[in-house]
Amino acid sequence: MTMPGAPNPELRWHIPPVRSRNKGARQAEGHWSTGATKLKRRRQGMFTKISRRNAATLLASAPLSMAQSQSGWPAADPADVASVDAIVKASYEAISQPGGRAAQYERFQSLAHPTAPANSIRQQGGGPVFAPSTVVQYIEGHRARMAGVSVLEKEIHRISESFGSMAHVWSTFEATVTTKGQTTTRRGINSLQLAFNGSRWWIVAALWDFETPDHPLPTRYLGA
Repeated sequence: MTMPGAPNPELRWHIPPVRSRNKGARQAEGHWSTGATKLKRRRQGMFTKISRRNAATLLASAPLSMAQSQSGWPAADPADVASVDAIVKASYEAISQPGGRAAQYERFQSLAHPTAPANSIRQQGGGPVFAPSTVVQYIEGHRARMAGVSVLEKEIHRISESFGSMAHVWSTFEATVTTKGQTTTRRGINSLQLAFNGSRWWIVAALWDFETPDHPLPTRYLGA
């Protein structure tokens, strides 16, 4: 993928011919053409290197303020990203599905930086399994699995640390899921890394795990 504003790797530079009528001019033409050819090759080599860079790497190195314009990422409601408290609250509201209505996926996506991972720990085969994912992949999977299912997810306790323009939120949550008349409630912890770019907060990384009988939530993460 070619980033907006990046040179087209297929671009070919047009070098106008030099027409000469005498030996001196033809020698000059040959000298000039050799130099122009070298310049052309250097330019093409530079563009080829640029075109081979991974687009995600380029986006990751871009300032947070440029993320939306470079990727077409949905714009966030300013109120949702004005503070750490606001962005955490918005994330729970956006992913909930009261009464089985679809989650606010675009709103949820707008809270996260395009390069942010949305990873989880799952229990599989009797043990924990790390499940890496992007925000878009997470949304696609959630949409497919939870269609028509009532999901109410809320924060029940939080521990936050911050320094400069970054913050870490250790957010204990409770999720109530109702499907086919049966309701189950699960608890877990969302680990969120946040960054502030001078105008808004971004979720730049997310990792969560659910409580299990073998690993109950410690009382210090329940506000007790």
